[in-house]
Amino acid sequence: MSAMTSKKPLARVWTKDEDYSLAGVTKDQYQRWEDGWRGKGAAGVGEWWFMMATLENGGIINASIADKDICGNRRGERVTPWVDFSYTPPGGGAAEMVRGFNFDIPASESTFATDKMAIKIGQNSWQQEEDKVFIKIAGEGFEAIHGELEVTNIGKPWRPGTGDIRLGWDEERYYNITIPFMMAEVKGRVVINGEPMAVKGACHIEHQWMNICADYNIQEWFTAHWPWAPYAFHLYDLTFGKDFDFARVPLLVIVDQNGTVFENLADELAVEVRETVFDQTYDMELPKDYSYYFENDRVKGELRFQLKEVVLKFSVNDMPNGDPLVKEYMAANNLYMNYLRQKKTCTFTIEEKDTGKVYSDSRDIKLDNQVIGEEFLFMERSRVPIAIRQRRQ
Repeated sequence: MSAMTSKKPLARVWTKDEDYSLAGVTKDQYQRWEDGWRGKGAAGVGEWWFMMATLENGGIINASIADKDICGNRRGERVTPWVDFSYTPPGGGAAEMVRGFNFDIPASESTFATDKMAIKIGQNSWQQEEDKVFIKIAGEGFEAIHGELEVTNIGKPWRPGTGDIRLGWDEERYYNITIPFMMAEVKGRVVINGEPMAVKGACHIEHQWMNICADYNIQEWFTAHWPWAPYAFHLYDLTFGKDFDFARVPLLVIVDQNGTVFENLADELAVEVRETVFDQTYDMELPKDYSYYFENDRVKGELRFQLKEVVLKFSVNDMPNGDPLVKEYMAANNLYMNYLRQKKTCTFTIEEKDTGKVYSDSRDIKLDNQVIGEEFLFMERSRVPIAIRQRRQ
């Protein structure tokens, strides 16, 4: 599979002055209302808020709350709000994960504020107050896991440009992402199978809304989050599908507690793959040891990922309870969706150019990979920055 060439990219982050005017947001000024309900339930538009927390005990909490399923909504199905909440213990995988969810809460039992992150779906809620978000999980579907969390932002919010990744020649389709809490602390209490557990750790919160189904419009994505001070990063390396000319949008932002110190919004991040591993399930080579390099006038450095283990792996096409709409689309277009959640050792190194000070730390983090189709485009892009690798040797 080779990417076609076109006169302009079919995926573009909105960053021009006129883009900000069209989007109704202010350049370099993030406002609280941007965390609120942006899609407002419009037909064909789905919206969700997501938190991932790495706890001091090594466990992982994932929490999601949404107004409706965009994939189902495409044909008028499953338009009810939904809530998902899970805990994966240290060293655990899919078999050990304790999960609660409810995808059938009536819309009449839900409210979404437009001035801030304030969502109530049944007995579940996300309530934003200044630099805090209070999350409550309870009710039907959450008998095995429920609780209350308090998330405190210790950094600054971030959005790529206006937040919009606009798609297609007419740019009418979009995938919008903001990160209200880039660097945050979480604490609270959850009850897992009747046993209470204190929660403390680091996390981030992201907010997305879109009028495309990401499950089959994004050919490939890699997401990684580092929410710990003094620097936090968010990597969201996207390659959109055939309908969008396989356009790549590698979003990388690095922040300190005062704001952004580095961001990349275009196809210019250097990637080096040192070692691969063959995966028999997917019949493809996957990167095992690889790095992203970054540099601007303030900082330079590297994000190095080294695979430790696969903690979750599935193919949507093989799932007996998988989304029938997604399956139907993929069968018609000869696609095959593979999803991986891997535990990797991330070594994050950043040098401040004006002082020469170097910060470096290594932690085990979870990295989500999704690949649609038979070829792994990441392997192709890793061969591009040959001059950069030679210069580093």
